[in-house]
Amino acid sequence: AYRNFYSIYWLYHDSHAYANVLPSEPAAGYLDAGKLVFAEEAHIDARRGMGFKDGSTYCVAPVVDAATSSVQFWAAGVNCCSRGKFECDDAWDEKAHAGLVLRQHSWHPQYALAVKQAAAAFGLATAKNPIFVEWVVDPEKVEMNYWMLGNGILIGSCLISLVISALVNVVLLRFTAPPEAQAFATRP
Repeated sequence: AYRNFYSIYWLYHDSHAYANVLPSEPAAGYLDAGKLVFAEEAHIDARRGMGFKDGSTYCVAPVVDAATSSVQFWAAGVNCCSRGKFECDDAWDEKAHAGLVLRQHSWHPQYALAVKQAAAAFGLATAKNPIFVEWVVDPEKVEMNYWMLGNGILIGSCLISLVISALVNVVLLRFTAPPEAQAFATRP
């Protein structure tokens, strides 16, 4: 529960959030970000989406606005694209203008290879160290979902442990009770 949910929740909870981010601004100014809410004119250029296949398909698409000359931010996901088509996370939702930053330890180096392919295929200029984001409508809601899923797994695990402990207790008491206690238990 901690590794898959709580650690991600705390990562986003404790990191900086920025609003009204222009995709044409240098990504270097947002290296400490956990959540980015882009300006209204920002969107994913899904037509320039690209995937790098290495077992799974590692997908990227540029986050752009009218002034973007060099792509600084890339939406990323796994197994949700084909060449010229990007459908990861909330990319299909026109209300989506935010991203949860994929930290260096949580994104795959294959995303960088997909960026190189997209840059070569579509003639895109890109930052040397772009920021990869999970494109979402509401980053706060996604953050809370990690918290709730962690709580659900923790509580569920505790309940399962309680039931197993109770069953083991009943079985052990039945077979390890002194003979007079067993006779008393079976007496009508």
